[in-house]
Amino acid sequence: MSELVQPRWIIDGNISRTIPLRLQYCDAVIFMDFSRIRCLSGVVGRFVKNYGKSRTDMGGNCPEKLNAEKIRFIKSVWTHHKETRRRFYDMMSEADDVKIVILKNRRETDQFLSEL
Repeated sequence: MSELVQPRWIIDGNISRTIPLRLQYCDAVIFMDFSRIRCLSGVVGRFVKNYGKSRTDMGGNCPEKLNAEKIRFIKSVWTHHKETRRRFYDMMSEADDVKIVILKNRRETDQFLSEL
């Protein structure tokens, strides 16, 4: 991953198989540990608000629709938190010299951003 050997970079995502590698090269992690209900309500809210339209944060022509893929995604949002949250915390606790910021809700996130 040559992207990791750069003077500056930001990676967004939670693919657990790449987290140990990313932790070797980063100096900070911002972990948004929102509740499962909050995450699920965000997904459902975006879906309802944008049904039939392509969201501006999605590339290309990707209109929101209810299909098997969307149902799998919604299920993964619910199960991901339960199945992998502890593993993420374990991986972060093993990272040396990495600043870890854990944000539990929107209020904490807004406060963190206002202090940057």
